Amino acid sequence: MGVVWEKLQLGQVGSKILFITENEEFVNNMRLPSTSYHLKGLSHRDCWSLLRQVSNLEAVASGQTKAQLEEVGMQIAAKLEGLPLAARVVGSLLCSNVNLNYWRMILNADVWKSKPEELYNISPALLLSY
Repeated sequence: MGVVWEKLQLGQVGSKILFITENEEFVNNMRLPSTSYHLKGLSHRDCWSLLRQVSNLEAVASGQTKAQLEEVGMQIAAKLEGLPLAARVVGSLLCSNVNLNYWRMILNADVWKSKPEELYNISPALLLSY
C-alpha cells in the first residue's frame, strides 16, 4: 500500500487515477476522495452478441452447422456471467476452431462446474484459455 501511495503522490495537479477492483476495502483504505462506479455485467443478449462477433461465426459458418453453432454458442454465453473479457476470450477460442464438437467440448468443460474458490476466484472462461 505504501508503494502505491508514493506513486500516487508523483502525479501532476489535476491528474486522475482509475482503480479497477472488486475489492472495495482496498479503495476505502486509500482514504482518497473518490467516486465509485459499480459496473454490471452485460445482458445475455449483449454477451451473446459480443461472443458471436469475436468468434467470427458469420464469416465461417453457414446453414445447419451455423444454426447448431449458434445454439451451442448461446449456451456458452449464458455461462459467461455477463463478463465482456470472458466473452472476448472464449470467442477467440471458438474462432480458432469452428467445429461443432469443439464448441460442445467448451460448453461441457469441467471448469464450468468448479466453485469460485477452487479457481482462486478466476472466471472459468479465462481459465479455458490456458
